[in-house]
Amino acid sequence: MKKMFSFLFAAFLAGSIFSAGNVYAGDISCNETVLDKAWDWGTTLGKSGLDKESKLMQNKTERAQKCAERIAKQAQKEAGKAADDMKKKLGL
Repeated sequence: MKKMFSFLFAAFLAGSIFSAGNVYAGDISCNETVLDKAWDWGTTLGKSGLDKESKLMQNKTERAQKCAERIAKQAQKEAGKAADDMKKKLGL
């Protein structure tokens, strides 16, 4: 049991590292990852029909909202850098 738990933990850890690798490289993409699919599967386990579809849609909207927040934060950082560069150029 301990071996299986440690294997699953290592697999999820590796998956989360590889899926989050693009965020640190400055490339903010909102593609669905393996962990997202696993989360969808886990949250819809035992559900069917409208319940399952509504839960899937809720998960997708939450991911889209988080992605939009990441994009906004990145744009804010870039705007701040551009403002600092302009201040340096103008000598302020």
